[in-house]
Amino acid sequence: MKFLIIDEANYLTNLAERVKDEGYDAHYLSSIKDARKEHADIVLANTVIPFHHTTHNFIGITESIYTIITDKEYMLRVLKVMDITTPPFHIAQEGEVSTDIVEDGTKYAIETTTFPSYFTTGMEDATAMLELFNEYKLVSLVRELPYTFTLEVEGWFNGGEVMIPSYLILDGNIMHLLSHQSKLYKETLRKFEVALKKMDYKGPVSMSVGISQEAVYSWQIDCIFRPMVFEAMSNLTNNLRAVVTGAKNVLEMYGKWSEQLPILLNPFVLSTYDLPLLGYERANKKHLWISNLVERDNKHYYKGLVERVGYVTARGETPRETGRRLTRTRQNLVMPFSVWCATSKRVNERYKMLREWEWL
Repeated sequence: MKFLIIDEANYLTNLAERVKDEGYDAHYLSSIKDARKEHADIVLANTVIPFHHTTHNFIGITESIYTIITDKEYMLRVLKVMDITTPPFHIAQEGEVSTDIVEDGTKYAIETTTFPSYFTTGMEDATAMLELFNEYKLVSLVRELPYTFTLEVEGWFNGGEVMIPSYLILDGNIMHLLSHQSKLYKETLRKFEVALKKMDYKGPVSMSVGISQEAVYSWQIDCIFRPMVFEAMSNLTNNLRAVVTGAKNVLEMYGKWSEQLPILLNPFVLSTYDLPLLGYERANKKHLWISNLVERDNKHYYKGLVERVGYVTARGETPRETGRRLTRTRQNLVMPFSVWCATSKRVNERYKMLREWEWL
């Protein structure tokens, strides 16, 4: 059996290595340019836009789900049709939303066609930024934020159902398995499953939600191949086969927690030179997801001009154990001018809140 990994983000080379370690053939491509010519039994495509391959055993973005994830107004309307609670939102007319909507004591996320989401801190800056974006007709929608904190609920869809287990993602970089019997799952992905069945899509589905003790609000759907999810899979090839065939609805997973820590390159040192990557060895490379990695004379180098070099991953039974393993791998890796993001210290507190609120 042959697997084809197409990875425009360029950090899933490790995925092809894991497929080979499990006894199967794997070919890795960092571009879709020649991918259609490649025969494979299973194709996984980590692309920004839809990619069509001749095989029916395809995991990746298709036209139907691409339409939803790229049109925020349409996405929110689909969620409402699925009886999924969304935060109050205001749709722009010709790139503008009136400042009359701004109320004291309410926080907002201003979505534009050009900039990242802007999260207001008070009435004054909400009005000022909305006036600025309105002037250039950049506003797409304004979303209210009536919740305590945000997280993501994610699972893998096999064409017929969301597979067991799903998982919740806290602070974007640490995940915990999530029961399909939980109230959180039933109010989010479970309801969206009806829409997924009407789409020609197989792969990961993530729902961004805001949560409080009283309610959960959903506002965004995405399809992301996260290194920490592959880290958590105990049998990668069995899982990928299950996704494309729909023969079973269970993913084989390790432990309870998994984490990914981004490795960033100092933006003032983006270099045309190949930067040495020291400590990249067989013992730890299964936990390293490095983009633009080249090997010469048994030495490894980063050959890229993007700030995000890649990720370090780890798994464990507790956040503390996961963090300790992550730190050990990180300390053994040396790359000039790299910047490491800090592991969040809010995870235990927020997970405890979810349990106390009976969402889990």
